[in-house]
Amino acid sequence: MDGYNIYAGYYSSDYCSPIVLVRKKTGDLRLCVDYRELNKITIKDNFPTPLIEDNLDRLRNKRYFTTLDLKDGFHHVRVAESSIKFTSFITPLGQFEYLRMPFGLTNAPRVFNKFINLVFNKLIRANKIILYLDDILIATNSYEEHLDILKEVFGAASQHNLLFRIDKCAFLMFEISYLGYLVNNDGIRPDPKNVEAILQYPIPTNAKEVHRFVGIASYFRKFINGFSVITKPLYDLLKKNVEFRFGEKELESFEQVKNQLASYPLLAVYDPHTQTELHCDACTSGFGAILLQKQSSGKFHPVIYFSRRTTETESKYHSFELECLAAIYAIKRFHIQGVPEFAPFP
Repeated sequence: MDGYNIYAGYYSSDYCSPIVLVRKKTGDLRLCVDYRELNKITIKDNFPTPLIEDNLDRLRNKRYFTTLDLKDGFHHVRVAESSIKFTSFITPLGQFEYLRMPFGLTNAPRVFNKFINLVFNKLIRANKIILYLDDILIATNSYEEHLDILKEVFGAASQHNLLFRIDKCAFLMFEISYLGYLVNNDGIRPDPKNVEAILQYPIPTNAKEVHRFVGIASYFRKFINGFSVITKPLYDLLKKNVEFRFGEKELESFEQVKNQLASYPLLAVYDPHTQTELHCDACTSGFGAILLQKQSSGKFHPVIYFSRRTTETESKYHSFELECLAAIYAIKRFHIQGVPEFAPFP
């Protein structure tokens, strides 16, 4: 790494952070610096990070996909001369400072996002590529157009000396793994690699393990009809001053989440020009809604599921009040998809 001028030493800076060695999936060790104390006093950069859902919505009806992964993404950004001293870290071999942006700094993802947006600004404005941090996605209907965009991407990368990890790139695929999902011309479904971790999750023995399970499963909640209602028994275990008892209803909730994801449900990608239906439901435990759209087959298919647990006050509402509230929450949730323009469903 030192050959790439990523860090330099030996120094005696007034600032210093400890190091931690983290083992990669390959078995190699990665040197990480614990910048938590530095991050506490750092002024936060507010450059926006793209929403994953927005990126997925742009993949509607695409046939060819390419994903590109930048090599050592953050290290492409030089650290300002005046800030180098703050990156100092100590090792058994002495004290070092980063010359290029390291992992662990609170502003690193946003600064890198700003940098990569400047490099590929022309392609982004022309809607030719989709960015998410160091992941670059190209999605087209045409093979020829795809090759042209690839040439433009490599040209822009070459001008700024950006390198790619070929082993993590996928070219001209009909289906790709993207941000935890599998995407193809038919729609989006959970990546089996991620789902497998949920399916193999052992029965929780304490609140911390329950919290971890629902946290992992929540990433795929839009694929599960009534997720909030199903997982209510599990969330109840996370309340303060509640004795941990993993009984039958908790086990049923736990297994139901697994069973729904085990089918690898497929969601269609939202199309603003397609006939759309919004179905809502409610009970004392929570609200649920399904956004469906008419496909080329003539059948309606789910685009996304939404759910929310009721508060203690809401759980006491009359059934028709709950139904109305479910519709209100659903319209608020799906307003980006143009819900106010929908014709009333009979």
